[in-house]
Order: sequence, then structure tokens, then C-alpha cells
Amino acid sequence: MRTVLTLIVFAIVFVALAVSSYIKKSATFDEPGHLTQGYAVLLLHGDRLCADQPLFPKMWAALPLLTERNVWLDTNEVAFPQLFLYQKNNGDELLNRARFMVVLIGIALGVMVFLWSRKLYGFWPATLALAFYAIEPNILAHAGMVTHDMAITCFIFGAVYALWCLNQRVTVLNLALLGGCVGLAFASKFQAVLLVPLIMLSLGYRVCCGAGWPWGRVVARSFRARVTMAAVIVCITLTGTWLIIWMTYFFRYEYPPCGCAVMHLQRDPAFSATAPVMAAVFQKIEDYHLLPSPFTQVFLGNVGWLTSVKKAAFFLGECKFGGWRAYFPVAFLIKTPVSLLVAVGGAVFFVLHQWWSKKKTPAAEIFVLCPVILYFGAAISANFNLGLRHILPVYPFLFVLVAKCAAELLQKGKTVLVAVLLTAGIMEIAYIYPHYLSFFNILVGGPGNGHKYLIDSNLDWGQDLKLLKRWMDDHGIRHVNLDYFGTADPTYYGINHTHFMPYPDVTQRSPTGVPTIPGWFAISVQHIQDPAFPQIREFYRPLRDRKPDAVIGYSIHVYYVERPWW
Repeated sequence: MRTVLTLIVFAIVFVALAVSSYIKKSATFDEPGHLTQGYAVLLLHGDRLCADQPLFPKMWAALPLLTERNVWLDTNEVAFPQLFLYQKNNGDELLNRARFMVVLIGIALGVMVFLWSRKLYGFWPATLALAFYAIEPNILAHAGMVTHDMAITCFIFGAVYALWCLNQRVTVLNLALLGGCVGLAFASKFQAVLLVPLIMLSLGYRVCCGAGWPWGRVVARSFRARVTMAAVIVCITLTGTWLIIWMTYFFRYEYPPCGCAVMHLQRDPAFSATAPVMAAVFQKIEDYHLLPSPFTQVFLGNVGWLTSVKKAAFFLGECKFGGWRAYFPVAFLIKTPVSLLVAVGGAVFFVLHQWWSKKKTPAAEIFVLCPVILYFGAAISANFNLGLRHILPVYPFLFVLVAKCAAELLQKGKTVLVAVLLTAGIMEIAYIYPHYLSFFNILVGGPGNGHKYLIDSNLDWGQDLKLLKRWMDDHGIRHVNLDYFGTADPTYYGINHTHFMPYPDVTQRSPTGVPTIPGWFAISVQHIQDPAFPQIREFYRPLRDRKPDAVIGYSIHVYYVERPWW
């Protein structure tokens, strides 16, 4: 009964913190495109707009929109989200419905964190881990956005949790959990490929450890029997994954007639020369129609894009095309609550101490740490430094380590220290509420200094148009000169503005007039620090040295300008 009550309280708190935050936020940069694409896929049973990732998270979020039977508009991918959300419908209402579907994924993830922690360390350490999960700003931020990040985080963790359970005992439930989570992970984001080495390492260890491997009343004691059992688990997992991927494409091999042009990237000479084995394998997959063509082609497109394209990024005041090895470690250290860092550090200390003293072999903790190490290693080696969200899947494993730390401290009678850590975590979330996405910890002076270190989805993802409108109303300001980084529509929120800067990004936004001077300038931090366009960054250089007259949600700086600075 206490477990049920704990999970109910957790769900209520988590929903309250997530929903009360996202209803105050406008759409982030990717949300309109993701949501309208999910709606299109569900409505037309096909990929109407070209996708850059698998479809499940978009489809899941768009389920509440199926009551909106608007005529499909014959327009391009950039324009349709604007028309669908902000001109043909109540954009906020649709977006909030879709965001709640992502909150449900966050609740499911929290339940799995609690269940695994309870099996390892007991009820009270698991409850403390769940409490840290419920108040973690990065989790809350992405649990309230229509993106792929929360889904891939949930299903990677679920798959590893299922692997651990299967290492203890093979059951139908554990097999279903593994097959379902691996399948949904691959249907959510291509980062799921990192599950392949984890599954192979886990099953390989279980086969070679020499202990009996129970499955119901049968125990596989010989090496041959364990190999057979591992092979069965792999086959069941592959079958479940294959079925789920096909289901998300409605069992259609080709693009529907109204979709994107059919690609054959594996035949591209440049790709074949760079990755001949992969090209050959995917040609066989295409020849035998083993997977939907949109899935395989988008996967190959991601591989080619990640290995060949250097994205513009900002890090510690520096801009360049490409990545930094230190980006994700530093982003993790400055965007993770200090209370969580201390708790995880304590858990790692206890694990290493037990290992070094040989009092206990930390097999369970190794299971938890391996995905973290693998994920960090993959992120550090990539030239894709656009936000902490790309390592969000490491966070659920950290909460299991929090349970480890809590169990050790409670066992040693350090209850006060546990209470201090939890209180510190509550204070950190209270300070940043409701601006979870813009969280930076006290190591860099808090979110007010965040723009000096990281931007993009770490800080400014176009989420604060609502707050800008409220600030204008509170101060009696009728007009602003606006340079907004995002895909939401300022006019929809009643913001009387002049968009004065051309910005050659995917929004294809053009100026609507010359700025009014003297007057108020509301400028997204992303544009002030712009790493992609040096001319825009140089244009705003004088403003970077000036303290803004107002800061809106940490993502928009407002200045009163009496004469042109350019």
C-alpha cells in the first residue's frame, strides 16, 4: 500500500510541477514542427512531412489532436506548423494537450526509477531517489516539451532495467519489457543504437559468469544452455523491435504518395566509399524490404549528417563550427543541481570504496554506471554540441545512484545529511521555477549567468513569448522591436512588434519594418550570442557589454535604446 501511495503522490507532484510550468511557456523551436508532423502521420497514415528522426514521440504527442479535423493544407514544411497551430486552431490549447502526453512518459520513467531503486536498496532510498527525480529541472523541462528527448530517455532506461531483471531471472514480463522498450527506443530516436552494445555486454556477462540462469522452473546451468537462453532473448527482442518499427509506419514500406521523395542513400558513391559495409548491409535491408524505407533512409541520413556536418555551437564564450570534447562534461556540471551532483558523487565514492576494500562486488552499480559511461563517451566523441538534452538519458541512472547514496547514509545514521541534500534540491527547483529549461547551478552563479557559458536548448529555445507579452502589459509597453529565436508566432500572443532583423534559419523570417527609435528592443539571447552568423553576433556586440533593462525568463534580454548602436 505504501508503494502505491508513494507513486500517487509522486505523480501528483510531478504533474503539478510540469504542467504549471509549461502552460506559462510558448512553443520551443522544434515543437510546432514535431507536433504537426505527428498529427499528419496519424491523420494520413503516412509521413506527410519529411522526418529527421523516427516517428513514435510525435505520434504519441499528437494523439489528443485527432479531434481537430482541419483540411490538410497544401503548403511546405516550414509554413504548415504556423498555419495549423496559430491561424487555423488555438495553438496553446493543442500544444498543452500534446505536452501532457509527454508528461505521462515522464511519470512512467519515474515509476521505473523507483522500482529498480527499491529492488536494489529498499523502499526509503527508492523514495528519496524518486523525490530527486520529481524535482530535477532538466527532467521537468523536457517532460513538458513535444520533442524526442523524454521518450528516448524513458525507453533506454526501461531497456537497461529490463536487462538487469533478466540477468536475475527470465520471465515473460521481463522479456516483454525489454522487447517493448528497445522497440520504442528505436522508434523514438536513433541514439537507441547504443543499446546494442549494452545488450551484448549484459547477455555475454550472464552467459560467462557460470551461475545458473533461472527461467520459471527451469534453470540453465550449463554454458550451452545459457547461450541458448541468451539467443532466445535476442530473438524475442529483435522480433518486438521489428514489429514496433513497422507499426509506427503503418506497415508501409515506401513513402506515401504525398510524402517526401524516395531516397537511396546507401547507393550514394560518397557514402559507399566512407562506409562500404554499412552501405552493403542497408542495401540488403532495402532489397528484401526488411524495414520501412523511410526508417532506414532517415537513419542513414542521420549517420551521414552527424559524420560530415559541423554544426555551429557556443561554449564558454567561444563560437565555432564543430564540437568541444569538454562540452558535455561541463554542461553536465553546470546544468545539474548541486544537490544531485553531491548525491551522485557520494554514491560513486561508496561504490569505489566497496570495490577497493573487496567487501562487496558492485555488480548492480556497474549495471547502472555502464550506460552513463557509454553515453558520455558517445556524446563527447560527436561534433554535435547543441544542448544537455542530448545526454538526458544518463539522468535516470543517476537517480538510482542517489538511492545508493541514500541507503549508505541511512545505514550509517546520517539522516540529517540526507534531509539537507533533499532540502537543497527543493530550494534549487523553487529558485528556477517555472523556467526549468534555463537552469544553471550556483557553480556559475545561477541562470542569470547562463548565457555566458551555453545557449541554444540549454537556455533559449524560443520559450518565453508569453512572458514577454505579460511584461509588456505590466509595464504599459505597447510596442517592441523584436528579434526572436523560435518558431512560435508573436502576433498570436498579441505582441505588437516590428521584426527588424533578417535571420536565414529554417523559419525563413524576413524583416517587417525598420526599428522604432527611441524604443524597446526585445532580443533572444541565442541571437545576441549567435554562433552561426558572425555578422549578427558582431551586430549585437555592444549589447553584450551592456546590462539589459529587463530579462524575460532568462532567454530574452530587453533594452531601451535611444539612438542606434550600429
